[in-house]
Amino acid sequence: MTGKIIVLEGVDASGKGTQTKILIENLIKKGYDIKTKDFPQYYTSFYGKLIGKFLKGEFGDPTEIDPYSSSILYAGDRFEGKEDLNKWKEEGKIIILNRYVPSNLAFNRAKFKDDEKKEKFTKWIENLEYDTNEIPKPDLVMFLDVPLSVSQEWIKTKKKRDYIDGEQKDQYESNKVFLQKVYNEYVNICNTRNNWINIKCVNENIGLSVDEISKSIFNEVNNILK
Repeated sequence: MTGKIIVLEGVDASGKGTQTKILIENLIKKGYDIKTKDFPQYYTSFYGKLIGKFLKGEFGDPTEIDPYSSSILYAGDRFEGKEDLNKWKEEGKIIILNRYVPSNLAFNRAKFKDDEKKEKFTKWIENLEYDTNEIPKPDLVMFLDVPLSVSQEWIKTKKKRDYIDGEQKDQYESNKVFLQKVYNEYVNICNTRNNWINIKCVNENIGLSVDEISKSIFNEVNNILK
């Protein structure tokens, strides 16, 4: 069997890390051979370490930096992980990724006001990542749909991170106006892509339980593995 690439996406503090871990545990229990990566690779890749500096604001406000320029850092980070991804897919592994190319799209499309420019950028990114860098395309993208009003509460529980010098929030996470734009872009992209699934994580502005969300995720993954 050819391997599958399954991606969990969403705004910061939408539960991606937790749900990635649970999904992996559930798939292993079912007997699947699993491999996983988190992007960016803050501590292990050349570009990942640069992204850490970028998110600390060492190159200026990330929300103001040209989207074409900033997206190359993230594309470079995934390029460094390409060999593993291709190898695992050829071996028939189920590959679970915490963030992938869709993050590059959502966060950088949020910097544009004009829809035509957003679409031009989208084509450019996908050409860069999938055609030029030749990283494998995902089979399924699950967008963890957590509105900003809820994710901003959840973000308060995040641990401090070494790659931003022990801070709890990076420069993106500190800008609520920008994050709302990012959320909107995720919703827009999800609504136009056949291989995307919207995983509702909130009901009437109250977050669903971890178990409820994980069951929804597992059901969707199970559908493509049958």
